[in-house]
Amino acid sequence: MGSIHQLPTSAGVHARLLRQLVKDTIANHPDEQVAKAWAEMAEQSLARYPGPPSPSHPLLDLDAVDGLTSLQKQQVEVLTKNWLENYLVDVRDQLMCVHRDLLTLQRRVAELEND
Repeated sequence: MGSIHQLPTSAGVHARLLRQLVKDTIANHPDEQVAKAWAEMAEQSLARYPGPPSPSHPLLDLDAVDGLTSLQKQQVEVLTKNWLENYLVDVRDQLMCVHRDLLTLQRRVAELEND
């Protein structure tokens, strides 16, 4: 069978895209003071939550499963990989929603502080 490794490459790409999206959004704010305060808050939350957490044990050793035929082992590996990939997409989507909500609140705080 084999093992499944969680690789952080797509998470890094996702984090860079998120940073650029946030930067572009803030740059479009008409009030420079608000944009500056908002950018500081956004940078802190982006640094704190750049992407889904990496597993503390990034290797799932499927060879530890006994009693399966070779075909069953392959099926378990494919099903597990697909499940993990879909789950991580769901987690990233949820994280995007969290960042969107945080950015909305941070913008409002920055606007209120600069009134």
